[in-house]
Amino acid sequence: MIMKKFINDRRNLTSEMLEGLAAANKDILILGKQRMIINRKLADARRVTVVAQGGSGNEPAVSGFVGEGMVDISVVGDIFAAPDPQACNDKSRSGWRSPELFRRPAAGAAFKINRCNCL
Repeated sequence: MIMKKFINDRRNLTSEMLEGLAAANKDILILGKQRMIINRKLADARRVTVVAQGGSGNEPAVSGFVGEGMVDISVVGDIFAAPDPQACNDKSRSGWRSPELFRRPAAGAAFKINRCNCL
C-alpha cells in the first residue's frame, strides 16, 4: 500500500490537525471541542481582540496566523468549510462575552472580554 496522506482517521482530521498545531507552537492553545486556537498571550493584551474563522482544508491559513501581533483567536470549521455564520453568532452571543467560559478550558489563562461584535 502506498501512503499518500498523513491522516489517521478522516473523522478526527480537524481535531488532530489543531492538536498538532498547538503541540508544535507553544504560544498557541486549543480549547477542546470548540475548535478554537487561541493566542496564549491574549490574556495580557491591552487592545482589540482579532477573531478570524476559516476551514481546515488544503490551506488552513487562518489558524497559522494566530500569534503575537496577528490573529488572536481562530475558529476552525470542517474540511473546506468555515464554521457557519449562525454557529459563530451563537458562540459570540453565549461564550465570547463570558470570561468564565475562557477561564475554565484555558488551563489557568484568564481572558477579559468586554464586548464582542460579529461582522
